[in-house]
Amino acid sequence: MEQEFINILTKMVEDRGIETLRDTKLTKALIMDYSHGEYKDETNFLLRVLELDVYKKIIISEDLSITKKIIVKQLCEKLFIADKMANSIVDILIKILRNEIVTEKIYEDTNKIATKNEVKLDVPYIKTNTVFVNEEEGKKRVMNNAKLYAKLLLKFKTDTTFDKFITVVNRQNWEEALSTIHAIRGIAGNLCLVELLNQALDIENQVKGKSVKLDSLENIKACYAETIKSVEIVINKFI
Repeated sequence: MEQEFINILTKMVEDRGIETLRDTKLTKALIMDYSHGEYKDETNFLLRVLELDVYKKIIISEDLSITKKIIVKQLCEKLFIADKMANSIVDILIKILRNEIVTEKIYEDTNKIATKNEVKLDVPYIKTNTVFVNEEEGKKRVMNNAKLYAKLLLKFKTDTTFDKFITVVNRQNWEEALSTIHAIRGIAGNLCLVELLNQALDIENQVKGKSVKLDSLENIKACYAETIKSVEIVINKFI
């Protein structure tokens, strides 16, 4: 009987492309919780399976982009706040896992469902048409010397100012935060790192008020990660 129940639940999650129940020990633990009434219904059970599956993927996978990891992690943390979100959130999480680019459509769908169920999600996203590096304009800044521009980008890539900024903001050291975000804004402007410049301008204004919104901080982290990827493409072209 237990094996039959496991088979039914396994098929249920496999239909949605989830692999967690292939782990026999985890399956038995979940079945035990289910039989003891830990979950209201199959949807709640599926959410728990999905949550474990997603975290497992985040931990072991190198394929997930940083942007996706942030979104999936935040959605997982919200899963049990509103039961009504269940099936829709499951579908959106799977879309995020299957698509490398977190599209504006997925972002809007997620927040629409969250708002309807009175749940606030601080979900960062990157628009599909976002410009991270304006390569042509950047080369013009250095007399069209592509190799020099790539070397400057390499220096940016190895710079630790952004990491320092995140650290001092988390410590609410506003003097250091203002100094570092100002430096980031200057570098982004000089190297034509378009989206990073835009977000740094916004955050610099927040830092001046001695407060930074969580969603703004998560957005600039995601933006920085995507900027580094674009920077690496330019570096590889010319060095």
